[in-house]
Amino acid sequence: MRLSETITIYLAVAAPIGVSQYLRDNAASSMSRVRALALAAWAALVWPVTLWLMWLSHRRARAGVSGGSDAPSFDQRIDRARRAVLAAIHHVEDLLQRSLDLSGAQQSRYALFAAREAFERYVGLSVAASEVVTDRTPSARETELCRVAGRRGEDLLIAGLCTHRHSVARLSAHRDRARNDALHALAELHEMIGRDRVAIHAVAARQLAESMLQVDTRAIDLFSMLDDRRAATTTARLLDAQCARVRRYDSLSFTPAPEPAGEGVTCSTPLPPNSPVMHRPQSPTLARG
Repeated sequence: MRLSETITIYLAVAAPIGVSQYLRDNAASSMSRVRALALAAWAALVWPVTLWLMWLSHRRARAGVSGGSDAPSFDQRIDRARRAVLAAIHHVEDLLQRSLDLSGAQQSRYALFAAREAFERYVGLSVAASEVVTDRTPSARETELCRVAGRRGEDLLIAGLCTHRHSVARLSAHRDRARNDALHALAELHEMIGRDRVAIHAVAARQLAESMLQVDTRAIDLFSMLDDRRAATTTARLLDAQCARVRRYDSLSFTPAPEPAGEGVTCSTPLPPNSPVMHRPQSPTLARG
């Protein structure tokens, strides 16, 4: 192999390594572009050493991750709690589909869809609101409109802070509205479960009541993780009412109603002799001659 071919292959391998080093330095630090290009060129020229250092750093990072704690993060715990609530609502929907007629099942499907949508929206807005800092430096997007309007210096900073605080207030208002929607949807589910048209089925009513207990319990866990005491307290009241309903179902003894006798069906129970409907023979009458 010629020397020129060896140099060409060496530089061809060095090019992607230099680009990777430049992108890593540019994203990880705020160094100047000239310095980042110089470091990337040097890393490309000595790419065997660069690859060895990259392998060592990757190995140390994997060892640190495996040696650390396996506790889930806040986002993972919130996502698990959200999935648990949605799974419990889906279970309620399955029970309602089996216990109601077509019109009732269609109406319950709308209520359950509204509950799932409200919980999804509430969780997303709550997580977004928890990550927002009120008194932080405004971003370039928040100061862009004020900068176009002609504000400069400290005036631009104050205008950006006002815009940021207004955005935080709007986000909090949307979260509160989503919380109210979720609580109203949950209360509507309880009202739908407690209607007479559901309670006529003894087994289905008991199963629905127990499934709503699961929904309430998991919703309280979700609200507690999001540090929403108001929503957790309201849901706890619904949970107490649902527990009372389950205890009432336990105390009642459901007995099937007797089927009415139709045409051509004779009652097998013998009538007593003194029954008014029993056929009595007529007494003989004497004819006068």
